Amino acid sequence: IVFGDWSSDVCSSDLAPGLVLQSEFENPHHHYRLNEKEGKKPLRFTESRALWRDSSALLDLHHRQQIKPPIVLNHAAQLIFECILPPQRLTLAAYGVCTDPGKKKVYFYQAEQFQFSDRLLQDENLLSQLQTALNLAEEVRKQIWGALNTAAGIFLAPQSDQAEGRTADPKDKAKLTEHWNAEALYWASLEVPFYHLLEALPQNNEQAMQEWQMILQTTARKVIEQTLSSLGSNARALKAAAQGRIQFLAGLKKIFTPQL
Repeated sequence: IVFGDWSSDVCSSDLAPGLVLQSEFENPHHHYRLNEKEGKKPLRFTESRALWRDSSALLDLHHRQQIKPPIVLNHAAQLIFECILPPQRLTLAAYGVCTDPGKKKVYFYQAEQFQFSDRLLQDENLLSQLQTALNLAEEVRKQIWGALNTAAGIFLAPQSDQAEGRTADPKDKAKLTEHWNAEALYWASLEVPFYHLLEALPQNNEQAMQEWQMILQTTARKVIEQTLSSLGSNARALKAAAQGRIQFLAGLKKIFTPQL
């Protein structure tokens, strides 16, 4: 850390796994989930899961029986509550490395950050709205997966919807849906809109939630259409696409109609 008017040049740097804490000690900068059976579980990076998808858990300072947040968030909330710091937008940054325990092998490094209003640390109702928004995104993700899984089954075995038709091998369906990579496209498309949601939620949470629901539906439709259109135009492709769309639209209606 350099203070004042000092200047310096960084010639080189090394990154390596740090020392492992014994189980009875906690890292105050970690986020822990508390479970009676499993004990304390730190939130870990997943290569395919962006940090913002866990933002409501990371910012939760209220449910101390289930969550132990990083100490820096408690400090920030206290300083703002006591008017030592003015109300402001904060930046949460997280850094991690995935290694093979006991071996000098690194699978990936990861660093992510996002900005949020300090009100999310103090207003439990606002945080609940954020959790609802993330839950909705996950529910839509499930509908995408279900529809594409159905489409993959029909595409691989066109007669599988018949009473005596051959069904597709589950492993083949999994390989095909993995090849489509639709869920990754879905989550990547939501990242920027989610940051807009974080900014808008403290200002007008009702309008922000309505816009988020529209974004979820529009994004999901685009992902479905882009994926299904790649199947081609032969009979089995058209049949698979039709079955997938029917299931997907029914799923969306089930999620959003009660909230209209």
